[in-house]
Amino acid sequence: MKFFNTLSLFLLLLFFSVCHAGNYLGKTFTFGMYELNESVLRSPLMFTVIDERDHEVLVICQNGIDVKPFNTKDTEVTWDDCSLRKWLNEEFLINAFSFDERQYIVKSSVLTSPNRLYPNKKKIFETEDYIFLLDEVEAELYFLLPEDRIAIMSDRIKKLVFSDENGYGDWWLRTSGGKLNRAVYVRDSGDIFYGGSIVTDDAIAVRPAFWIKKSYFDFVD
Repeated sequence: MKFFNTLSLFLLLLFFSVCHAGNYLGKTFTFGMYELNESVLRSPLMFTVIDERDHEVLVICQNGIDVKPFNTKDTEVTWDDCSLRKWLNEEFLINAFSFDERQYIVKSSVLTSPNRLYPNKKKIFETEDYIFLLDEVEAELYFLLPEDRIAIMSDRIKKLVFSDENGYGDWWLRTSGGKLNRAVYVRDSGDIFYGGSIVTDDAIAVRPAFWIKKSYFDFVD
C-alpha cells in the first residue's frame, strides 16, 4: 500500500509537471520592431516559444529577419568571438527592442558544443548572451522534422538570401562547421548542413533567439 501511494503521488506530480510545462510551448506573440519590409520602416517581430523553465521561456523569431555573415573576416572563429554574436547583443538588441522590452530579456548562460560530425579542437564552451542563435543540437531538439525548421524570410531580405518561390531561405546556427572558418546553417529545405558555409557568407539569414521572463505575458495576455 505504501508503494502504491508513493507511485500514485509520483504519477500525480508528473501529471501536473507535464500540464504546467505545456502552458507556453508553441505560443506565438509579437515583441520588438525591425525593418522587415522595404515599404515600411519598422514592423513587429513575431516569436514562437520553443522551451520553458520556471520563470522564463525560450523563444525564436519565426522569420529570417536580416542577412549577416557569421563573421566579417574569413578566419578561424567560433560563436564566442564572432562578429554576429556581437551584432546581436549590441546593435540588434538596442535597435529592435525598447528599453522596457529589454528588461524582460534574460542574460543567459549559453553552452555550445563541437560539431558532432566534424569534431574540432574547440570543446564545449560557455557564453553569457542576451540574444543568440540556436546550435545544431537545439535545432534538432526543438524542431524534430526538417519541415519544422523551414523559415520564411522577411520581404526585405528574400532576394539577398536567394530564397525559393515560397520565400524559404537558409539561416545560421551557432555551431562551427567542418572547419573553424565555417559555421553550420539550416537550408531552405529545413535540413541542417553540418559542414557549414564559410563564415563570411553574406547570403544566410539570422533568426534571433533568447530567454524572456514569463512575467512579460502578464501584461499582454
